Amino acid sequence: MNVVFIADELASLGGIQRFVLSLGTELSSHGHNVILVALHDAPGTRLEGDLPYLAIGLPARSPGQRQLAGRAHGEIQSLLEAIGTGVLMLQSPSVVAWMSTVNTAGFRRVAFYHGPYSYAMAHYHRNFLGMHYRDFDDTIFLTAEDAQLLASECGLRNARHLPVAFLTPPKDGLVPIEARPRRVLSVGRLVEDKGFDLAIRAFEQADDGSWTLDILGDGPEAANLLAQARESHTRGHDVRIRGPRTPEQILEEYESAKLLVMGSKSEGFGLVISEAASRGVPTVALDVSAGVRTQIKHGNTGYLVPADHERGFSSRMKELMADAPLRSRMGRAACDYARNLSEGVSVAAWLDFLAE
Repeated sequence: MNVVFIADELASLGGIQRFVLSLGTELSSHGHNVILVALHDAPGTRLEGDLPYLAIGLPARSPGQRQLAGRAHGEIQSLLEAIGTGVLMLQSPSVVAWMSTVNTAGFRRVAFYHGPYSYAMAHYHRNFLGMHYRDFDDTIFLTAEDAQLLASECGLRNARHLPVAFLTPPKDGLVPIEARPRRVLSVGRLVEDKGFDLAIRAFEQADDGSWTLDILGDGPEAANLLAQARESHTRGHDVRIRGPRTPEQILEEYESAKLLVMGSKSEGFGLVISEAASRGVPTVALDVSAGVRTQIKHGNTGYLVPADHERGFSSRMKELMADAPLRSRMGRAACDYARNLSEGVSVAAWLDFLAE
């Protein structure tokens, strides 16, 4: 079967991008013909792996937007006509909007929503989902809770939950957490909603001067965070903005860390939590979505902190940074929990879905 993924971008390797690449690779290994399309990746961009990949190169805004959009629509229309039939998977509301004028006859149309219920209700997405997602053959949400709530709120008859992350299984032979450096990680795209500024402030309050906070990622907030890190250095705290990493490199980074912190103000799933857990690293995160709650057993594999509770966030960080036996216990529990989660997430659900 032909399966075409259309995303805003795929080169940034955020959570959505890693999901598309991992699912596409799994489906391809089971005999499906998978094609990846990224609207905003620059032509000539290369991805890891061997999946067919078309980078359209459409800027978010530019003086020639109309002409570029016309060319891009033509490219995708020609691609779909050449393929003829299959499943078309649109990865975001912006992709759904952009594709609305493309003729998709002959394709089963699937729309994804990677945001949590709370985000949809606070933004224009609530009305957008009700107006534009209801006509799709299927709509896929991050968790069963999100699917149920948004189906009811937006009048969707075709909402469902399928695993949107192939969780990383634990690795044997890991260095014990107490033999690792005094190092805290925060990982993701450097955008405002990810709350890296909060992570730095909370780290300063929790750090006794012997720890390091490493922030891994890239994005529009990089310069601001670098300036904040420099200010933190003047107060005696070691904060480093270390740039992006491949998925494999990120897993290696977890293996030399004691704690993951996630200050996201909005988070659809938060794949980094399970990635860290698979390497025996507990997490302190804001409780902002069902996806986050799915991956952290509060008080056992990490801590969930009420959203916008900065003092509570730094307090939980300090508790884990100061208590070695607690870190070890939570790290082992996180690894066990990651094993249970990864064993329950199978590509079989997706193969069954495509066979319907």
